[in-house]
Amino acid sequence: MQKFQPTRSVKFGEYGRDGITLKGNAAAHAKFWEEWVPDQFQKLNVLLKGKDRFTASGETVGELYLWAMLHQMKLCKPQLFSATPQLGEFYERIEKLAGVKKVVSGASTYGAWEQYFVNPE
Repeated sequence: MQKFQPTRSVKFGEYGRDGITLKGNAAAHAKFWEEWVPDQFQKLNVLLKGKDRFTASGETVGELYLWAMLHQMKLCKPQLFSATPQLGEFYERIEKLAGVKKVVSGASTYGAWEQYFVNPE
């Protein structure tokens, strides 16, 4: 997403602080969401095979990190899991964890967080 999705500090058509990354190629942005994301989500969906977790505990650092990345994507595309129900179940299960709710609601020691990735204007 960092390469294709505008952020709250770098709008579509602007360069990032690195002076290299351009958030302005509408064709690449569309291809990312229409081709790359569905392909990768299908692969994750297959890995779940009737489960709502990737590991026995279901709460590893990797699963929480994956959830955080999926959450950033879902903020931009609310219907993100329409074609991958198993991945959607994984997302919803993690979303309901007390610690995750605390962080997302802004009640943790980190305080309120602002959405980083935004939709193009």
